[in-house]
Amino acid sequence: MDQYAGYTIVDDIKINSKLTEGEDVADLGGLILAYMAWKADTNGKQLENRDGFTSDQRFFVGYAQWACETSVRRTCEPAPSPMSILPESTA
Repeated sequence: MDQYAGYTIVDDIKINSKLTEGEDVADLGGLILAYMAWKADTNGKQLENRDGFTSDQRFFVGYAQWACETSVRRTCEPAPSPMSILPESTA
């Protein structure tokens, strides 16, 4: 959790990782499960690069856009839907 304590929120204010540890672990666990499910769904499919990003990179860009979009509005620019950058699923 020391990694989170190094992040600056605003100006010189750092995250208190002791207060956010549970949520940080839950967020990371959810991201890992979502990535594993996406990899299982796309296993064996030929996913193309788009806009200079691999499909794996687009997955994480989509997650970052979602996280930014759902966080405090003053800290993030509006982002397009994560679905607009994720590869298509045939499911």
